[in-house]
Amino acid sequence: MLKKILVLLIVLVPNFASANDSFYAKVGLGYLKPNKNSSYSDSTGMHKNNSFFTNNYLFDAGIGYQVSDAIEVGLTFQHGKSRLNAGSLGDTAHPITTVDENGNPIRIDSTPFAASKLKITTTALLANVNYNLGKIYNFSPYIFAGAGMARHKYRSTDSQVNCLEEISNSYRAVDYKIPGKVQNNFAWSVGIGGHLPINEQLYLDLALRYYDYGQIKAENKKYINGIMIDNVGTAKVKIKGAMFLVGITVKF
Repeated sequence: MLKKILVLLIVLVPNFASANDSFYAKVGLGYLKPNKNSSYSDSTGMHKNNSFFTNNYLFDAGIGYQVSDAIEVGLTFQHGKSRLNAGSLGDTAHPITTVDENGNPIRIDSTPFAASKLKITTTALLANVNYNLGKIYNFSPYIFAGAGMARHKYRSTDSQVNCLEEISNSYRAVDYKIPGKVQNNFAWSVGIGGHLPINEQLYLDLALRYYDYGQIKAENKKYINGIMIDNVGTAKVKIKGAMFLVGITVKF
């Protein structure tokens, strides 16, 4: 659905531009600094932990209309990726049996997410309003506020943990892994920015925003012979934090 809307926006921009000189289009790149707060729940209750995101980048684009000298309205499309080291998502140790370097079974304690890494892809579409604050020399600062929908698609990159489980004096192979999933969330963002003119139509756009795109629920599953038999824990990872954007705005 988001892809169809983006294609429609791209098609409509030239038509809008020829009809009125108050339209604009923008494109840019952003740097993400996600918030580290998350939580983990299992049979013993809820635990708060720190999850370690790898900072990543996102693509930012949009179109809009200048209603007045002070107000602009528009649509913003964003697509970005983050990597999460989920090793801290669970602090409850579960005893498992694995093998040592000689191939002999040994008993160890392991957390469900100890070897987990998640690759998270986020696509967001926001309706936004910019409030222009006037000019400071050639710099035109503005306040940004937007709300819409975010779609999160995530999968584990190396979360499979091979171990052995002792059953009646024998052992069977067990895998713990986080299956891929897609979740949709309400999304909102606020921030400040500013335009620096390059020429009469082109502007350098700088922005710093706080974003909250909901959360994902990563379920750690227990598999035996490829069949899922149990959910050993659920991590709730909040997709929010700060982003810094640099782009180009074209005014028609």
